[in-house]
Amino acid sequence: RISNVQLAGVRDIVHRVAAMGVAMTAEVLVERCLDEMGPLEVSETTRMALLTQAESEEADNGAVEEDHAHLTGRIAAVLRLIAAAPEYQLT
Repeated sequence: RISNVQLAGVRDIVHRVAAMGVAMTAEVLVERCLDEMGPLEVSETTRMALLTQAESEEADNGAVEEDHAHLTGRIAAVLRLIAAAPEYQLT
């Protein structure tokens, strides 16, 4: 449910993360999402998985996204992985 951007709470999180603008590096995206979900400290393994996801989405459209819908999907994908992470599950 955390990746369902139709839900008001998730939409609010996405808007706060996206407030920096659509040109966001994978590292910044992951940090902003972690802050919104906790703030959470995660293991290096989890951080690398989150960065890999964020970078794969970034690579699809280059470093600068022109489409807000793509950024929303990118944020939702990272939020979904954070919610599945052991560090989030154990809080």
